Amino acid sequence: MDEWAARIEVPGYKRTFSWMPTQAPSSLLMSGWAHYQEVRDQQQELLRSTKDLTILIKALARFTRLSCIETYCPPVVEVQRAPKSIREIYSQCFLRPVPHPTHVGHNQESYGPPGVRPLRSLLTAAACAGTKLKSLSARNVDCTFFARESWCFHIYKQSIENLQYIHIKMEFQAGHPVDMTQFVKDTYAAGLMREFLSAAKNLKLIELEFSWTESEDVPQYVANFDAIIGGGHVWPQLQNVSLGGMNIQRTPFFKFLEIHKSTLNTVSLGSIRWSH
Repeated sequence: MDEWAARIEVPGYKRTFSWMPTQAPSSLLMSGWAHYQEVRDQQQELLRSTKDLTILIKALARFTRLSCIETYCPPVVEVQRAPKSIREIYSQCFLRPVPHPTHVGHNQESYGPPGVRPLRSLLTAAACAGTKLKSLSARNVDCTFFARESWCFHIYKQSIENLQYIHIKMEFQAGHPVDMTQFVKDTYAAGLMREFLSAAKNLKLIELEFSWTESEDVPQYVANFDAIIGGGHVWPQLQNVSLGGMNIQRTPFFKFLEIHKSTLNTVSLGSIRWSH
């Protein structure tokens, strides 16, 4: 049996701790890997059967004062330069961009683009549990959350109608093929995000951020202000607006400011392009 030790250095402390496992590294790794596979299979079955949603509904119902929900999907990464021996053992662990549902070759076993299922599950569970949210933060959500073919607004509506604060960061995932840029533009142009925001009539703060692509080092914005937040809708209590990563049309934007001039305190714009 090969012996090996791990030295752990804790910042701020002079002592260094040593750990000597009782098993050889390969045995320890394979034992942990077997446990990981078992847990992973159990979780995948929960997702396939949507039992996770049933459990979530029951859990949220216990939090009678719950008013804030936050979701975050970490960036998708792919390990490409790992040693061959490591790739063979942990190939099923690597995270890869999930193909877009409309893209040829999409794996029906996958659980959708990053960030979409968690946000849908939380909003659906909140609605079923009767939770009245006041704050919603969703970061790194793929645009397909607002795709018409999978839109479940009639379910979400009752959980978001009392929102006062909303922060959404939409992500243009690296897994999208180049020709999906137009699909993303069309998805935003359909106006379902505007419908989503309009249902929250008590909003005091709106923070929206959109990622973008680049063509010859020039930013290519895929979201338009008029389709996202324009249209003449009024939020009577709106005080703060922060927008980033979008095309802003002057006429609808100035109309928006005129409508809300009596309540707005701050307007923050970042990474935008003005257009007529």
